[in-house]
Amino acid sequence: MVARCGRIHSAGSRTPRCHADFPLFGVPLSSPRRRASRSLALAVLLALLVAPALAMEGLAKHNGTRLLQTCSAAQARLAGEVLSADASADAALCLGFLEGFAWGHGWAAWRKGEDMYFCPPETFSYRDAVPAVLDYLGAHPERMDTDAHILVFSALSVAFPCTP
Repeated sequence: MVARCGRIHSAGSRTPRCHADFPLFGVPLSSPRRRASRSLALAVLLALLVAPALAMEGLAKHNGTRLLQTCSAAQARLAGEVLSADASADAALCLGFLEGFAWGHGWAAWRKGEDMYFCPPETFSYRDAVPAVLDYLGAHPERMDTDAHILVFSALSVAFPCTP
């Protein structure tokens, strides 16, 4: 008689034929204790993956005050200043947001076959966007309660206008 996945042999002995029956650290893989350990490990892994995403909010729906704070840190970083951990996180948030915003807008315009509302140079990067945003915020303090994504859109439209 052929054993399949731990079934009884003709001699009456149970043999580990499945990968789930081979022990790991003295505990069979199919035991309730091993299943509980796997569930706990999966829960910890998910918590480790999700917690940073929940802790770090995006910048789009924050106001101009937060945009100014993060992009001022980015400007300091670009100038070569050494920043605290919090300021470094702010700088990274601004740089990533501006880079993603500009290239996402460009991709969306290309995909729809429409003209862009701002026309950055081919060599455009966050190094161009940070001063444009800070200049715009400095020139329009009355708009500091506006959402960051609208302010970035306005700043880039002013700094990099499209010519007809």
